[in-house]
Amino acid sequence: MLKLDEEMVWTKRRIHHLQEMSGLAGKTPGESVITSMGTTGPPAVERPVFILDYLVSDGAQVTRPSIDPYREPIETQIYLANMQIRISMPVILAITSEVPKEYIKPFVRAAYNMGILTYLHDVQVEYSEIEDYQDSIITPLEENQQGDYVAYVGTERKRPDKPLFFRIPSTEDRERIAKAIQSEADAILIDEDLSTNTPLEVAVSFVDRFLKEYRIEGEPLRSRVGVIACSSRIRGADDVFKLMGLGADCVVLSKAALIATGLTAGKGKHDTEAVQDMLENFFTALQKEIKLLAGAAGISCLYTSLVGSRELFRAITLDRAIREKLGVKMAGVG
Repeated sequence: MLKLDEEMVWTKRRIHHLQEMSGLAGKTPGESVITSMGTTGPPAVERPVFILDYLVSDGAQVTRPSIDPYREPIETQIYLANMQIRISMPVILAITSEVPKEYIKPFVRAAYNMGILTYLHDVQVEYSEIEDYQDSIITPLEENQQGDYVAYVGTERKRPDKPLFFRIPSTEDRERIAKAIQSEADAILIDEDLSTNTPLEVAVSFVDRFLKEYRIEGEPLRSRVGVIACSSRIRGADDVFKLMGLGADCVVLSKAALIATGLTAGKGKHDTEAVQDMLENFFTALQKEIKLLAGAAGISCLYTSLVGSRELFRAITLDRAIREKLGVKMAGVG
């Protein structure tokens, strides 16, 4: 995993932002607290931490008018596993070992109620407690020495005939990606939290392009295989929006949800129903914020118009080699 300075990733502003969304702080739970049109890095406010911080959203103009999400519909639903799974927004909730055991069920239930999936990332659970929600749970099945594994939707301890997800670390290794394709996975889950030196942004863009080039019977494989971005450092709607533009169908959130509920590092103690309510508020606000970002970019449907649309972004003071890997133009270039 890339070594990160926690204080740079989770600034006081970011933490307060997430907790306002959930209702743990502030007075408007479930409401968006819009970050910006794209970045708070130089020449704006904060020092950039990730590649995402160097990217700005190219706002809609006359030829692509902006959309007011309060008056016009913006579709946030995403389809995964060759159109077999529909989720209400481009987000999956990860449950890691950092989540206290008594809150696992409220996490699963909140995700289920919001119409999204739960990913059992690195945690042991009592499956009998969450059996009612098994159609919305991504469960690991088997793992090899490289850390790759397949996963499925469900909680049964056998390999069912259901959509499979193949997890790989952030990589630009064509052989690793080809292996995922050969497994007949319906989605590739790129996990930056595995041992890797490749930034998630670069890996997502690389896999998206690779799948578009890889053809079976003349059809790009990208139309069948989904791309899921996963990292504990994904901070909110702005990161989700940009990763989708770089090629991800949806994004896995983990630490952001813990921070929103005040449960990080064993801190905080809440009633389980309160935790569920805070998570539902958080996801409601997140969805609204994503709509605001999409509307400003003139996008009415995330699934058809945002995924892989690098033209919607520009890079500010980003290293040229990285910019070319992402396929994003420099700011000021038409």
